[in-house]
Amino acid sequence: MSVETIVAELHRLREAQSDHEVMGSTAATSTLIVRCAAAPNATGVSEAARRMAIAHGARLILLISGKGNVQANVCAFCGREGTETVCCEQITLPVDAGDPSAVLGDVDQLLLQGLPGYLWWNGRGLDQPLFSGLRRTAKRIVVDTSVEDGDGAGLVELQRILEREPHARLWDLAWLRNAPWREMAARLFDDPARAKTLASLEAVEVEGEALADAALIAGWIGTQLGYAVSKKSAQFKTPTGGRVSFTYARSAGSESVERIRLRVRDATFQAERQGNSVFLSVRSGGEQRGRCEPFVQCATEQLVSDALFGLGAESAFRQSLKLAARLVSR
Repeated sequence: MSVETIVAELHRLREAQSDHEVMGSTAATSTLIVRCAAAPNATGVSEAARRMAIAHGARLILLISGKGNVQANVCAFCGREGTETVCCEQITLPVDAGDPSAVLGDVDQLLLQGLPGYLWWNGRGLDQPLFSGLRRTAKRIVVDTSVEDGDGAGLVELQRILEREPHARLWDLAWLRNAPWREMAARLFDDPARAKTLASLEAVEVEGEALADAALIAGWIGTQLGYAVSKKSAQFKTPTGGRVSFTYARSAGSESVERIRLRVRDATFQAERQGNSVFLSVRSGGEQRGRCEPFVQCATEQLVSDALFGLGAESAFRQSLKLAARLVSR
């Protein structure tokens, strides 16, 4: 289906909706571009994208990878936003695996000109020409470095992009979804006496599904303590010249993070997931003390929506990413 055919179909849909008076408020205030892999992942992502389009008034462009089984199509869909019925346009475009950047010209012509664009890049390939081209059209962008290869390549590439484009409004789901874990790590040191022991921190250990999540948590801890990381080093350097190691243990099939462990000279502090709670504990001198805290994590859809349409800049993310990328770089 050519762009001309798509545009003609959009006009036909609007006329049909007007004639039958089936439309509520027709959204046309922005363009939401969503790139996703082939089914079954595409189904859940496209449903979430539709809800975001209705909530924020957007034309939805879905870019779906496939091997000849994805067809370009146009449709309209409606939903409730508060007391109002909102209807949006959806354009689905296949992404050719052999030449994924070929779809860029079509996307450029289908953007709502003069209105902001938003990009949810759901999948791998931050180094692809397609991602490079799409991010030039987007006001805000959400990616997920945890789905890249397990060597942390996504973190390294994301850091390279932000070094070249420091003003880009770009968010990483691997950072956003682990906000509760950063809070839990901080709660380990609510007691000022415990906080003082961080001066003798020797090791940061994180266990979970993806290296990106673990490295970003470690990077955040390093940022809070004023650490640096030399290039291609798996160690932090403290302001006093000391060394703090970083260790990641993969737990296949687990949540993004299962456990954070901080080892100081005479004690071990740990936050460990236990069902819907996190057990915060300190072990020192053969004794262990701890307490459970409720663990509340936002759904991915909400995190993406907030990042694309709501969040402002957060300097801690940029600095944590810089340290994390150096921790995993080899």
